Order: sequence, then structure tokens, then C-alpha cells
Amino acid sequence: MDDVDLQLKRGEVIALVGESGCGKSTLSLTLMGLEEPTEGSIIFEGKDITHASPQERKAIRQRIQMIFQDPYESLNPTQTIEEIVTEPLVVHGLTPNPDERKERVHSASKMPD
Repeated sequence: MDDVDLQLKRGEVIALVGESGCGKSTLSLTLMGLEEPTEGSIIFEGKDITHASPQERKAIRQRIQMIFQDPYESLNPTQTIEEIVTEPLVVHGLTPNPDERKERVHSASKMPD
């Protein structure tokens, strides 16, 4: 990939579309910090996060997300939906108490009246 320049405002969503092998996955993984860029920079909320530490990346991942097109990449068939939804709460330490965590997951699944 060469000369990639993306600018998104808060709440905007972007879809990467292109031929197989054009770099969509590489770009996405680089933005998420799962691949190292060979050059250039990644600016998030005015801060250069190109070479952010693992701790900084963990905090950033609470604010951004990547949604894979292939559901087999997104959902682990060995886990229940409850386990999948609970995992980010555990990883990011957002709800340390198991009972509160379970209540938070269950309340999120309820349909509004």
C-alpha cells in the first residue's frame, strides 16, 4: 500500500473495499496495532500512536474496533455468545466483579420496551 490517507470524525464508520490482495487486511491490522507500519504515522485523537506501547494500545482498543466480514473470523464456535460478549469486559477490566459483569451482559441483551 502506498499513500494511504484516512480521516474519520467521531462516530464515522469506514468500509475498506478492494480486490483480493490489495492490502485491506494489512491496513486494518496496522491501524489496530497488530502489524507494524513500514513508514508513515497513525494519528488517533491528535496523538501519534504509530509505535504505542502495549498498555497504550490496550487503552486505544477500548475506543476503536474492527469488524471482520467473515463471521468465522469474528465468532469462536467453541464459546457461547455470553462468553464472547463478556470477554472485552474482562480484558479491559471494565467490570471486575463477576456478578456485575453477568448482569451487564444480560441487561445489554434485553430488548427495549
